[in-house]
Amino acid sequence: MSLQRANKATNGYTIIFDLDGTLYPIPGGSFHSSPIMQAVRKRAVQFIKKKLHISSSEAVRILSRIQKRYGEHISIGLEEKFRIPRKEYFQYSWNLRLKDFIPIPKTTKQVIRQLAQRYKLVLLSDAPSIWVRNALADLDITKYFSEVFSGESDVRKAYGNAIKPTLKKLNTDPRRAIMVGDQEATDILPAKRAGVAITILVNPATTSKHATASLPNINLLPEMLDMQVANLLKSEVKGVRKILPKNLVPTLYRAEPQEGSSHARTYRLSVIIRKGSLSKTQEDYNAYRELKNVLKKNYAEIFPNARIHLQKSVGFLELEDAGNTTLEKITLMPGTTNSILIPLLQRIAGMLATMQFASSVRSKKCNAWDLGKVLFREALSNLQGVPTIRKSLKKNYRALKSTLSHLQITSSPWHGDLSVVNIVLDKEGNITFIDPSMKLPRTKIKKCPQSTLVDYAALAVSLERKRRERQQRRYSDIKTSLLYWEDVCKRNWENNGIAAELIYSLACIFYASLYLNCRCNYCLHPSRKWMFSYTKKQLCIHIAQLTDILDTAKALS
Repeated sequence: MSLQRANKATNGYTIIFDLDGTLYPIPGGSFHSSPIMQAVRKRAVQFIKKKLHISSSEAVRILSRIQKRYGEHISIGLEEKFRIPRKEYFQYSWNLRLKDFIPIPKTTKQVIRQLAQRYKLVLLSDAPSIWVRNALADLDITKYFSEVFSGESDVRKAYGNAIKPTLKKLNTDPRRAIMVGDQEATDILPAKRAGVAITILVNPATTSKHATASLPNINLLPEMLDMQVANLLKSEVKGVRKILPKNLVPTLYRAEPQEGSSHARTYRLSVIIRKGSLSKTQEDYNAYRELKNVLKKNYAEIFPNARIHLQKSVGFLELEDAGNTTLEKITLMPGTTNSILIPLLQRIAGMLATMQFASSVRSKKCNAWDLGKVLFREALSNLQGVPTIRKSLKKNYRALKSTLSHLQITSSPWHGDLSVVNIVLDKEGNITFIDPSMKLPRTKIKKCPQSTLVDYAALAVSLERKRRERQQRRYSDIKTSLLYWEDVCKRNWENNGIAAELIYSLACIFYASLYLNCRCNYCLHPSRKWMFSYTKKQLCIHIAQLTDILDTAKALS
């Protein structure tokens, strides 16, 4: 079983918890000799009696024979001998409540809630899903775990084959993982073999020479983990600083790797240091440099200062620390309202207007179809998996080419990927755009006409997705903020004619198709399956709007 829930880590580390004996003390010390297991065996007798229509004494004898051959793997014995599905056995025999066997420890919820604020929490248990679900509910900690894996398959900790597949499913680097369990043989040693960075044994009766640390219970776990993680991070940052150029000696500000792109490791020191390949570091720096050349004195109002340092096989991009609160975080906060968002969007609109009317490129004109065909073709490429939507877009090709080929748009610098993730705020509320690409994201096209209209559309699509995500979480609606941004966009294209309106519409289709085709961990998370069907609906709406604009243009010509 795998249950997924939203849970964002703040320091990049994932804690994998065992359940029984770790999150609560087992009565009697051993799970197999505990009252819980005795109750399971009693219900197993009832289950066998019911399924095979036999007497209680005969059911006891059958269970005894199965245990003699299969040990505690009763479900396997019933399946092989009597073809009884294992799931049926689990659902009946393990449908018990933890609160019926032990007083529920209040400290467990306090500790888990505290850890969930800094770590991504995952549960990995060999117990059946019905027991795991009931135990987490009784402990009142279900919501704090992003994923829960139970032991109904042949992938189990007891077999030593569960840790690596779990890390793979989570797409988690073992060096960013922590294992917390009560058994050295099934929790600590397999985690060590899998390369897990930190292993903590939680057992009042013993300690482990193989684990990073041993604790009698989880009450001191937050302090212990914070200390262990801090030591690892300081060591990592020191390693980065050792190979930094001598002219770059930043004062250590916060020794934490930051969430960043897949091609680079990002560190927050007194500045931001992004470590990556030579080619990618150079590409990232070139985007900042090109914008600085175009925007000149206006650059510092919109983007952070950037410097590049290249070694033999690695590059370092040094960025001014512009803050670590993104517009995405703000849009997904429960308390965020339209009165908070609209002033931010007003300032963002002003920053885009500054880019749009940069003096050095204001007079340049380009053929609208040169940009339109790039957006159109890349959208078609992204929609190959949804032929119906692709076909409805493709029908507009001739009309679109005919209309845009005779029109011009004013060239203006763009960010290229202005989603809510790439807009950051510092503690004083100053807004900065980060990670410009100067090209359309996830495309191989490096050169095409630029227009800030594309950035307006990118942010509109991104905001609409966050609004929908808020609705899924049952937060207050931010529709008024969306309507405000749509009005900003509308005023913009109305001032620039039908070509601008078509480019904006095409850009909305392109970015929506990009999200539909995205295969990142965030988009593929099972808790966001609804996002794909929603994006399809939005694409249909955008394509219908494009068709209406073309029909209007044809009627006016």
